[in-house]
Amino acid sequence: MRTTLLLLASLLYLGAGEAAVPAVPAAPVPPLSIAVMPCEMGEAGLIELAQALPELIATNLGRDPAFQLVERARLDKVLQEQALGASGLADPAQAARIGHLLGARTMIMLRTYRVGRQVYATARAVDVESGRLIPVTKADPGRDPNPTVLASMLCEDLVPRLKRDFAARPVADDDAETAQLIVALRKSIGEGPLPRVTVVVPEEHVRRPVPDPAVRTELAYLLRRLGFRVIENDSPLLDAWVRDQFAGKASAFPADIGAVDVVVYGGAFAETIGNTGNLVSARARLELSAIATGSGEMLTVIARTASAADLSESVAAKSALQKSGREAAREFIPELAKAWRQSAKAGDQVGPKPVQPVKPVEPAKVSEQPKPPAKP
Repeated sequence: MRTTLLLLASLLYLGAGEAAVPAVPAAPVPPLSIAVMPCEMGEAGLIELAQALPELIATNLGRDPAFQLVERARLDKVLQEQALGASGLADPAQAARIGHLLGARTMIMLRTYRVGRQVYATARAVDVESGRLIPVTKADPGRDPNPTVLASMLCEDLVPRLKRDFAARPVADDDAETAQLIVALRKSIGEGPLPRVTVVVPEEHVRRPVPDPAVRTELAYLLRRLGFRVIENDSPLLDAWVRDQFAGKASAFPADIGAVDVVVYGGAFAETIGNTGNLVSARARLELSAIATGSGEMLTVIARTASAADLSESVAAKSALQKSGREAAREFIPELAKAWRQSAKAGDQVGPKPVQPVKPVEPAKVSEQPKPPAKP
C-alpha cells in the first residue's frame, strides 16, 4: 500500500512539473507580401482603366493589415531590369519569377477586355512558391468603365480568398539554430506593441554593390517572424531623410514613404581575407542604427563583424554578411523594441511627423542714425 501511494505521489509530482513548464508561444502569422503587376490591356480603348486599376487594387489591399504591399517603384525597377514585355504580364510563370526577385509570396496579375459593349476586369493571384492560381473576374455594371467600381468588386472576392488560401499558409519551418534564436529574441522583446519598420542596409563586396543584400534579407526575415510589420521601401527620399538626421537637421519624415515608425539604416561590406586549400575566407563588417521617424531620436546603434568560408568567393562573402546580420539581431532587435516603447510611453509622437508650415522671418529693422545738431 505504501509503495502504491509513493508511486501515485511521484506521478502527481511529475505531472505538476510538466504543467509548470511554460509553452513556447506560437509565432505570429506574418502579413502576406503582395506585388500588383501592371494591367494587361485587351484593347487600346481601355488604356485609362488599365493604368488606374493596379494602383486602386494596391490601395484596397494595403488597407488590410493582413497584407504587405511591395512598393510600386521597386516593382517597376525589377520589371525594367528583367525587360518584361506586354506578353510577360499574362504569364504566371514570369510573375512567379518576378515574385522571387521581389521577395513577394503572391503576385496579382490584372487584365481588362471588352466583350460586345460589356467591359470586364480579371485579377489572378499567383502563389509564388506553388504556382497556384486564384482567378476573379468582374463585369463593370455601367456603360463606361469605372476603375474604382471594378477595383472594389474584384477586391470583395479576392481578399477573403487570399486570406483563406494563401495568407493562412504556415511559414516554412526554421532550422534548429534559427528557431532557438527566435525563441530567445521573443523572450527578450517581451510583451507590448511593435513598430512598423523599414530596413535599408546597402552592401558592398570588394568595393562593388551587392544586388541582393544578405543583411537586409536576414533582418527583415527575423523581424517578420517576431511580429514586426516590415515595410519594403527603396525611395531616395528615405536616404535623404536619414542623411539629415545624421547631420543634425530636424527634417520631417517624407509623407510619400508611408506609415513607418522606425527606420533601420546601416551599411555593410565584405572582403576576401585569404585561402585555405580550396576554401575562400571572407570577413564582413556591419553597422546599424534605428531612428524613430516621429522624433528623429536615435533608438539604438550596433556594429558587428563575422567571418565565413566557402568554395565560392561570392558565397563566402554572402555568408559572412548574413552571419553579421544575425549576430547583430540578438542585441539590436530587443533594444529597438524596448527603446521605441519607452519613447512612445514618454509621449514622443509615434509615426511620421507632419510637415509644419515655415513661419517667415521678418527682416531686422535698421535703427535710424541720430541727426547731427543744427549749426548755430
